[in-house]
Amino acid sequence: FVVMENEALSPFRILQSVDQRHVGFLVIDPRVIVKNYNRSIPAVSWKKVGVVESSDRLALAISIVGTVPEESTANLQAPLLINYKEMKGRQLILTGSRYSVTQPLLSRCSKAPARTRSAASSVH
Repeated sequence: FVVMENEALSPFRILQSVDQRHVGFLVIDPRVIVKNYNRSIPAVSWKKVGVVESSDRLALAISIVGTVPEESTANLQAPLLINYKEMKGRQLILTGSRYSVTQPLLSRCSKAPARTRSAASSVH
């Protein structure tokens, strides 16, 4: 997969399969919705993808844009954890989480996080 950024899509990115062009996901940094979201991810889960430093953590949530803004959601219960240095990642399911698979995006997605990644970071 490749993470693609486009200023016109901000704060969203596209997680695109390089093997199957018809497979891709609209993703968003969960911190756009919940400021301290990364605190809800156990350190052991980051270690499983080889991320030790908190500054190297990149989590993404698969998003659905509704026909009206009020219907737009993100899956905050099952984030994608990315190790962009080693180009690998995994999806984590937060059991017992207060977050939903259909967490509303409305009213907070206009605030993009200060930290961004390069336009084409490959993830395996």
